[in-house]
Amino acid sequence: MPNERPRTLLQRLTGLARRLWRELLAFGTVGLGAFIVDTGSYNLLVFGPVGPTDGFLAHKPTTASIVATILGTIFSWLGNRHWTYRHQRRAHVGHEAALFVLFNAIALVITAGFLYLSRYGLGLHGIAWDNLARFVGIGIGTIFRFLTYRRFVFTGVPTTEIAPEDETPLGDRGAGSGESAAPARRR
Repeated sequence: MPNERPRTLLQRLTGLARRLWRELLAFGTVGLGAFIVDTGSYNLLVFGPVGPTDGFLAHKPTTASIVATILGTIFSWLGNRHWTYRHQRRAHVGHEAALFVLFNAIALVITAGFLYLSRYGLGLHGIAWDNLARFVGIGIGTIFRFLTYRRFVFTGVPTTEIAPEDETPLGDRGAGSGESAAPARRR
């Protein structure tokens, strides 16, 4: 609109902080779901369905970690593509998916590396040690994922499907702040 006043630096920073907070909340919610899928799958594969019994991959914990991380990654792809970054998707899903897989493969190596170090480098075995090692690896991998998803994967031009300023992370329309500025793309 031609009669709109220019936004002040404080207004722009406040808007940016709100968008980042909503993005972090949605990313964290999807990440929590992926963490549950990943950790649950790992424990089921290594320790079995009823406590510390032998699971299908009991003697191959690194393999089980890779399988579990792949399952969590599939959950993460669906959640992030269709919810967290739904307004930032690329037109060519193949390129986006390839970058997503690449960065998740690096994060997978981080998680499996911590488990490998714990098991074979430090000789720590058992449910608590395995889950602690994987928790640290997943945490570091999550920071890596967040930074790379925002910068390289979900970088499509914002769509007008849903204006990011007018929604909460859970998909509800906000009360509205009266602002109608298009989000600036970070590069």
